[in-house]
Amino acid sequence: MRAALAALAVVVAVVAPGAVAHATGTPPANTAGAVHPVVATDAAQVIVVSAPSWGSSTATVTGYDWDGARWRVQVGPIVAGIGVNGLTATPHEADGFTPVGEYAVTTVFGSQSNPATAMPYRQATGADHWVDDPTSPLYNTWQTGPASGRWASAENLVNYPYAVAFDFNQNPVVPDGNSAIFLHGGGGATPGCIEIDEADLVTIMRWLDPASRPRIVLGVSAAPPPHLAAPPAPPPSSTPPPAVVAARTGPAPAAAARTTLPAPTTLPPTTAMPTTAAPTTLAPTTLAPTTLAPTTLAPASVTPTIAQAALTAALTAAAAPVPAASAVATSRGMTTPVAATAGGLGLLGLVVVRRRLR
Repeated sequence: MRAALAALAVVVAVVAPGAVAHATGTPPANTAGAVHPVVATDAAQVIVVSAPSWGSSTATVTGYDWDGARWRVQVGPIVAGIGVNGLTATPHEADGFTPVGEYAVTTVFGSQSNPATAMPYRQATGADHWVDDPTSPLYNTWQTGPASGRWASAENLVNYPYAVAFDFNQNPVVPDGNSAIFLHGGGGATPGCIEIDEADLVTIMRWLDPASRPRIVLGVSAAPPPHLAAPPAPPPSSTPPPAVVAARTGPAPAAAARTTLPAPTTLPPTTAMPTTAAPTTLAPTTLAPTTLAPTTLAPASVTPTIAQAALTAALTAAAAPVPAASAVATSRGMTTPVAATAGGLGLLGLVVVRRRLR
C-alpha cells in the first residue's frame, strides 16, 4: 500500500464516482462486494477505529474488553491516520480508502522480534510478501519467496516493524476488492491502512489475547458491536409518547387554576355558666301485704317395720292392767305374785326390742 500512495496524487482527479462521494462525506449507495457489516459478536476484545465522517483521513483507535455485562475501555483512544480519501463500503485496489466493517484479528507480525504478544506472531524477512496484484490467484495473501511469475506486484513485509492483520477480503478473496489493509506503526494519511504511533501499537499487541477472539470495527462514529451475552433490551412500552398522544387527542386541557382558601378564623373562647340542678324528691311507695293461704298436708301413710311393730306391742302390754293380787303361782315352795311376773316379762320384752333396734 505504501508504493501505491505516490500514484494516488496523480490519479486523484480521475477517481471513480463512488470515491468522490466518499471524499465529500456522503456514504455510498452501493454496499455490495467486499462489505463486512457489523454484527453481534461473542468476542471479549474489540479494536474500534472511528472517523468523524466518511471523508475524514483521521480517526481514533480504542481497545475495549467485555466484562460480562458491558464494554470497557482498556487502550486509548489513540489518534490514527486512515485512507487519504476517507472510508468506503465498496473498496477497490489502491483506491485510497480504508474499508469499513467488522473483521477478526488473525495475525500479528513484523520484522522485529516478538514484542511479548500472546497472539500468534510471525517474524517477516526480505523473502516475505503480501500479494496486491488483483490478477494473481494469490491476491491478498502472504507468500514467501520470489514472484517467479506468480504475481506482478506485492508488498515486502520486511518494511513493517510491527503490524496487526485482520481478515479483510479473505473469506472469500474478491479480486480487486483491495488488499494488505493492516494496523501498523507510523503517522499521517495512508493508501488504506490504519497508522498509529509505534509505541501505542506495541501496547495493543501486548493487550490482545487470542482466547478473547479479538475483532476490529471500522466506521463513521463507530462503537463496539452488540454482544451476544448482553442482557436483552426491555420490551417497548405500549404507551405512546406524549407527542403521539397529543396528536391523537389534541392538546391537553389547561390545568385548572388553584383556589386559595382564606385563612381559618379563630373564635374567642366562651366562658361556660355554672348550672345548679334542683334536687329530685322521690315519693315513697307502700307495698300491699300478701296473704298466703295455709296449706294442709295430708298425713302420709307409713307402713310400720317389724321392729316398730314389736316395740308397739311391748308398750301396749306394759300399759295393760294387771290381774288382782290374789292370783299367785307356786314354784318350789315360793309364792310369787302373778302381776310381778307379768310386769317382769313386759320389761324384758322392752329390753329385747331396744337391743334389736340398735
